[in-house]
Amino acid sequence: MERLDLLRCSWSVRASGDLGGVPAASLAAVTRGVPAGLVPGVGGCVHTDLIDAGAIADPSAGMNEVACAWVSRTDWVYEAVFTAPASWAGRGDAWIEFECLDTAAEVSVNGVVVGRSASEFVPWRFPLAGVLRAGENVVRVSFVGPARYVEAERARLGAYPHNGDAQGWLPYNMMRKSAVSLGWDFAPRVGTCGISGGAWVVVGGEGMIDRAMASRGVGVSRRARFDPERYRLIVDGRARFARGVNWVPEGLWPRDRAGAAGGARVRRRLEQARAMGAEVVRVWGGGRYESEAFYDACDELGLWVWQDFMFACACYPEDAATRALVEAEARYQVARLSRHPCVVLWCGGNENHWAYASWGFKGRVPEVDGREAGRGLWYWHDLLPRVVAELGDGVAYVPDSPWTPGMDPRGGDANAAGSGDRHTWDLFGDEFRSQVPAFCSEFGVQSPSCEETLREAGLLGSGPGGGGPGWGGVVPAALEARQRGPGGMDRWYGEMMGRAYPGAAPPGDFAAWHAKAQGMQASWLESAVVWLRANGDRCGGALVWQLNEPWAGFSWSLIDAAGREKPAYRAVARAMAPRVSAVVPRDGAGWVVAVNDTGEVWRSTHDVEGVGAVAFEAGAWSVAWVRVTR
Repeated sequence: MERLDLLRCSWSVRASGDLGGVPAASLAAVTRGVPAGLVPGVGGCVHTDLIDAGAIADPSAGMNEVACAWVSRTDWVYEAVFTAPASWAGRGDAWIEFECLDTAAEVSVNGVVVGRSASEFVPWRFPLAGVLRAGENVVRVSFVGPARYVEAERARLGAYPHNGDAQGWLPYNMMRKSAVSLGWDFAPRVGTCGISGGAWVVVGGEGMIDRAMASRGVGVSRRARFDPERYRLIVDGRARFARGVNWVPEGLWPRDRAGAAGGARVRRRLEQARAMGAEVVRVWGGGRYESEAFYDACDELGLWVWQDFMFACACYPEDAATRALVEAEARYQVARLSRHPCVVLWCGGNENHWAYASWGFKGRVPEVDGREAGRGLWYWHDLLPRVVAELGDGVAYVPDSPWTPGMDPRGGDANAAGSGDRHTWDLFGDEFRSQVPAFCSEFGVQSPSCEETLREAGLLGSGPGGGGPGWGGVVPAALEARQRGPGGMDRWYGEMMGRAYPGAAPPGDFAAWHAKAQGMQASWLESAVVWLRANGDRCGGALVWQLNEPWAGFSWSLIDAAGREKPAYRAVARAMAPRVSAVVPRDGAGWVVAVNDTGEVWRSTHDVEGVGAVAFEAGAWSVAWVRVTR
């Protein structure tokens, strides 16, 4: 096989089509075109190209996000000239191959359309027979603005309900693209497009999809497996409480997570997770399938991966074209990742059944021939389990998260506490201890990024926003504008801080507010993790939402966008230590609980205020409870 790396050519990018939404200050530059910074092994996207050219301000800084919204509503054309050897002309086995096209694009070479893409989650390979010529060739990749594309698909296929649709969120479920890039409750609306991976002209040999199928990990030695009936992680034949975190895409742009710098950044986050005591990382279904470097790092660090398919909080169309895209995605990604021993579970997606039954989605799915159209059930209960069984090298599959084994997928309670997997977003503080789910794969408390990170992002220079007494009216307007959580500031700080600090006066300045907000997250998460581990006889695992965040502002992360560890990181590290003891209320009394996740007996004491040292003995891999008596 011979291969020419197209990203080593000089590329440009320009706006095309309707330019009515382009600001006057940017119009000349984007019409003329700007250099495209496509890095070999990384690719790029239109946002970073425009930032580098000075055509837009960085959306991650200050309040620039809204001013850049036009970028994802504009169509873009990437263009380059490459030189092919004379021996390649007329070859019937010549191809153009892209590791990732983000997302809806038409590819032409020498003015001939050779193919179209419609998914970020598979590589694309188009034939160049009869098109490639000796010497100079022109390649052009024309992208449809993702915001415009998903709205057009909704008009064509119908309004399938999705998270945030009542609040005006873009219909991310109408495209096989990372949902979070179109906006989420912890992320900006910066719908990217571009050549977000490698690109080559290839003569002879197999494509990336074929190579993934050929190299899948049949017979990979796996120290761990996941029992989907009992929701237990089994390591070296022993059931182990799954201490872990949820992973969201790191950063906003391809260069944040690929190449030397991006790969090092991703590995550092995973190292931080492992150093904190996490053993499981759940790759969340609203993000993207991660790079080989991510899974290589998990293999090396001893992190087990719960891998979602990319479906989140929505109903999804099941038209023939989308079915074909999802099947190609599933086959490629399962084959690609099956060689990694870190992958111990495939999950159909995130909160899709729960959303349908409990968020008002039922009755809103478009109808076909007088009946509700498919809403994704074929993916989660037919296609995906078949592909995992065929290509997944024995790795287990569950249809969704949360999920209750044996439930009716057409409308059962996916978030029941008694069995399966629960997302506990209805219980906070002391309430959290009123329930012991069989497995808890999401729970968390929001907090702001670290103060220095907020300052670097330009979020602290403005005057206070419209905050009420629950947060003292001291939060800068630029920071408050990044509050996307359900219920907003009233819920996450007005209500929560009132409960965390009963009777306390509202903070008088931002520094005091910030300390209390981060302290609240740390305290509640530490107690929640200890509670779930203390009840390890009934609960199989605790995956904190969330490890990381893509930009500075408000999120549920333990590590902020600049890589700084919040107080909650250190609190969760204490709670996830192999041995931890704490005072926990149960049955109206105080108890010292000692969790021992080691193979040696643990004899020690725990100091209880007003009582003194309380002795305990916890056997290997066990939990001991000692009632506190005065």
